[in-house]
Amino acid sequence: MALLLAMLRVGPDKRVSFLRSAENRVPLDAGTAQRMGDILLSMPFDSLYGGWWYEAVPRDARNALVQSLQRHIDAVSVP
Repeated sequence: MALLLAMLRVGPDKRVSFLRSAENRVPLDAGTAQRMGDILLSMPFDSLYGGWWYEAVPRDARNALVQSLQRHIDAVSVP
């Protein structure tokens, strides 16, 4: 269900954002982002593409996703 209610956004800096609302830039909570990352990382891929030409990670996307996921979880987790 998380994949239906959430989305990834690839930024021009090749970082991936985990969003509940892309229009309002509302981030996902850490648990949902982790589940989403786990599902995506269980699949083979090397590229990620967004909705626009500049939203792409043409290679090494798995590494970009792992780094972005950890960055996201650190940012939204309450200390």
